Amino acid sequence: MAITNRKGPYSDFDASKMLKGEFAIVVSGDPNISDGRAVYICFEPGYIKRLSTFEDIEENIAEAAKGERGSFWYYGTAVTGTSTDGQSFDTGINDALKNDYYLNTESGNIYNCTVGGTSLVAKWAYIGCILGPEGPQGDLTLDSPIIFTNPYNYEEQILSGDSIKTVLEKLNGWYKNFSAVVFSGEYNDLKNKPALKDVATSGDYNDLKNKPTIPEEPEDSGWINLPLASGYSNISNYTAQYRKIGNQVELRGAVRNDSSDIGGGTTEVTVGTLPEGYRPSKMVCEIHHAYNYHRYQMRVNTNGTVTVSRAISSYQTGGYTDIPSGGTIFLGATFFAND
Repeated sequence: MAITNRKGPYSDFDASKMLKGEFAIVVSGDPNISDGRAVYICFEPGYIKRLSTFEDIEENIAEAAKGERGSFWYYGTAVTGTSTDGQSFDTGINDALKNDYYLNTESGNIYNCTVGGTSLVAKWAYIGCILGPEGPQGDLTLDSPIIFTNPYNYEEQILSGDSIKTVLEKLNGWYKNFSAVVFSGEYNDLKNKPALKDVATSGDYNDLKNKPTIPEEPEDSGWINLPLASGYSNISNYTAQYRKIGNQVELRGAVRNDSSDIGGGTTEVTVGTLPEGYRPSKMVCEIHHAYNYHRYQMRVNTNGTVTVSRAISSYQTGGYTDIPSGGTIFLGATFFAND
């Protein structure tokens, strides 16, 4: 027999008339569900069950009664005393429940909450202390002086389990082997002392033997303006200069191309010359940027000439491009001089 469905309002629903395997769909008015809609199934005549949807289950969970939390432990110094009758204290705890606990961190006393509530309503009763009873204070004085009957030498180590008397005897052995120079006196009072040079107590560094050589500060030439070739001039705040510290030479600055277009080929064009003593032992080559997005090769040659060549432009392709007249040429290199 095919499964059949019934439907209608809850007021017309009669469970006794349902057949085995039959569904009844209540479209409104069911008091057992918030929106009044439900589905029932008949397993046997007179034995039916209501089906729950996912939404029904979510609603039932949300409306389920919430239980109380378990006991909390609080700590601080607000709750004091040893009264076993519940008393209120200004603890700052505004949601205490019965059977919560409080530990006084100074006294070690533990209290049980007998009445829950806000800070001044809740009551706390003393139930015990986590600290054991205080023992008697030991004797801080000696009835008689300690007599060292078993002296030790300075090589004896203090060991775990040594009595106080043994520890003191071992310490006494250390002190007995110290010369008076430990507390007063001079170096010459020591025994087996190493020989010291006079400079250890008087004199200066130059009196020492086998002393290491302290290198002198390298000579610094300071910044010197680079002699420029004809057709080039310095730019304000970027004067072409060189400097030598020790054997290291640094070249910096920029020049203006006051002549015709240059650098657009393999021919090296001289813009300045370093004097002797400031020249590299091998040619130094750097890549720099110039006016109008030009990139070029700058060389410092062994004869001191600073040259520009092989310029290319970011705006053009297919070969070298001259740096135009009026363009800025930047200089920069660091190398060791060929002294």
